[in-house]
Amino acid sequence: MEVGLTAIAVAVEPLSPENFEGFVTTGGGAAQFQISHQFKPDRESYRGLKRVRAKIGSISLAFDIDDVKQGRVAYDEGANALLIRDPTDEVKKEVKDNATPGA
Repeated sequence: MEVGLTAIAVAVEPLSPENFEGFVTTGGGAAQFQISHQFKPDRESYRGLKRVRAKIGSISLAFDIDDVKQGRVAYDEGANALLIRDPTDEVKKEVKDNATPGA
């Protein structure tokens, strides 16, 4: 299976993948890394870069498998719920401010 450089760039630098892609193709790392835009990755390395994407009602989820391995995302069978650990203060505030009391 071949992987595109853009997919790797998103895994390495999710907020600005174009920075990583530019660095390894035309920037300071181009001569050192010599990475093609399409390549066959090591099978074990690729497994760690996979992402989970799902839509539940109006909720869109996307996270790396590594987030599960690191414990940032977990599934609670008893509550049948996904848990997101260590959310940012901004996310916590938005949820608290918009929660229905008693729900």
